[in-house]
Amino acid sequence: MIRDFDETGGRPIPYEEVRNQQVLDEADAEITAYNDSYAMKLLRGVIDSFNLGDIAAGVRKAKELATWLEGQPMWMYAGIMAELLHKVARHAPPAIGRSLARRALLIAPRVGIWAPAGTLIYFSAAIIHRRLGNVLKVRAYCRELLRLCPQEGSRNFWYLPYYFQSELLGLEGKDSEALPLAEKSLALIKQYGAFDVRLGLQAMLYCAQVNESSGHLKAARQYYREYLDAKCYQWLKPAVSIKQAWDGFHRTKEPARPKF
Repeated sequence: MIRDFDETGGRPIPYEEVRNQQVLDEADAEITAYNDSYAMKLLRGVIDSFNLGDIAAGVRKAKELATWLEGQPMWMYAGIMAELLHKVARHAPPAIGRSLARRALLIAPRVGIWAPAGTLIYFSAAIIHRRLGNVLKVRAYCRELLRLCPQEGSRNFWYLPYYFQSELLGLEGKDSEALPLAEKSLALIKQYGAFDVRLGLQAMLYCAQVNESSGHLKAARQYYREYLDAKCYQWLKPAVSIKQAWDGFHRTKEPARPKF
């Protein structure tokens, strides 16, 4: 039988208590190790359900895991909740993700060794509210990410706030303001990588489109080419996006010079 680790109220144990060795004795360490392996097993069940296309089962298992995680140590709660929220943000209905994000954001760590888990929680919350069309929330989480991403271990999330802010400006018809942010997001992807490769590819395609709409056809063609040349990620590209990239690539072709 699995024992709840925190007997004082069902909240994750603060980092300070773990750091000062106030909470773990030998028996509790064994129980915590067992609980960690059990939590990973539950998380794998959620991921498998989503990968098989059984969204209802994935959502049910995600809710069960989120409830079970209450009361576990912060290092376990933050890490597994962050992974869980990211999967829910990608696969589950956004309304489900919003309720889960609300719980995760209450304890999202901003400092210490678990800061990357907190960054992933804000990252996933931004994706969820982008799907819901909640512009104010997206911008709020982007501000949090801009503060957290420069930390070690969080830099492969750094591109997202620039990409999302650029996308929002583009929707408002402010292409001249969106363009430098879109190019900044691509520069960060090239420097630090993209945690979510699908979003990284979307950012590359969007940068090409905003360059084209701003009249920078040579740069747009280059970005379209880079998107199409990413062959190793072909399975992550929707067919619609590939068609858009090919159409843009041909539109931005330099006109043929007449031969005399």
